[in-house]
Amino acid sequence: PTLHSPLCTAHSAHPTPHSPLCTAHSAQLTLHIPLHTAHSAQPTLYSPLWFVIGFLLSYTLTQVECRGCTVMVLEVARLLGLLEKGKATTQQEALLRILVPLAKLYTGKQAVAVVSEGLEAFGGLGYLEDTGLPTMLRDAQVLPIWEGTTNILSLDTLRAMASTQNKAFQAAIEFIQNTVEQHTSHQLGLSDPCSVLAAQCRSFSSTVAQLSPDTYSVAARDFAFSLSRLTIGALLIDHAAWTKSPADVEVAKRWCSRADIVPLTSLLPYCKAETALDMDIVFAGYSG
Repeated sequence: PTLHSPLCTAHSAHPTPHSPLCTAHSAQLTLHIPLHTAHSAQPTLYSPLWFVIGFLLSYTLTQVECRGCTVMVLEVARLLGLLEKGKATTQQEALLRILVPLAKLYTGKQAVAVVSEGLEAFGGLGYLEDTGLPTMLRDAQVLPIWEGTTNILSLDTLRAMASTQNKAFQAAIEFIQNTVEQHTSHQLGLSDPCSVLAAQCRSFSSTVAQLSPDTYSVAARDFAFSLSRLTIGALLIDHAAWTKSPADVEVAKRWCSRADIVPLTSLLPYCKAETALDMDIVFAGYSG
């Protein structure tokens, strides 16, 4: 994969002047993996790094994140293909409208964290320019800026809801719910992640229903991350059911069991009193 993949055509699904989804964020997340795998397999003073449990666990988490971002980008590409061929349903069009800013927001943001973790695994080599690794991190950092900053894309997600009379949001929630219901009784061990994701989706929908117009923009960032992770969870479950791979099933389980899958769990952080406290914290010591 390269930074300029065929996914660049996804800009046609985005009716704003923001730059296209041309950087294929999921590819950027995985650029360091072949180097990282080879490096970690080298013998150390005691044993290969793969057998150091803490190292393997941290690298597994980055792999789960990469797989999650990949299925999200590919789902956007699939929906875009249906739209361009005139085969997309009204619900699929609405789903695509909200997934485009979410995919750009989430994959761009996570690319920085994942590539940074990859550099750290190389130790001092991850800092040396001659290795080419620092270039990967700098290239990743442009994604949550150039594609539209995280906060701006969060607001664009709200605009997608408003421009479709909330149909885009409902399409996303129905997609998650339908996917979960379809695979709840699956024999591969997907019932647990399905149950967890269904409960998280219900809680999220309930919280969103209580948001007032003046708190929507304040909660936009947490809203976007919550909907992104719920959607990815559904896509990973669907993918695991299709491949029947034990590894894919485990990835779906780990994604759905993460503690931060839905940051938007309460209205308290977004009320006017909390916003006033935020102002005090940020601008403490400043006058004018």
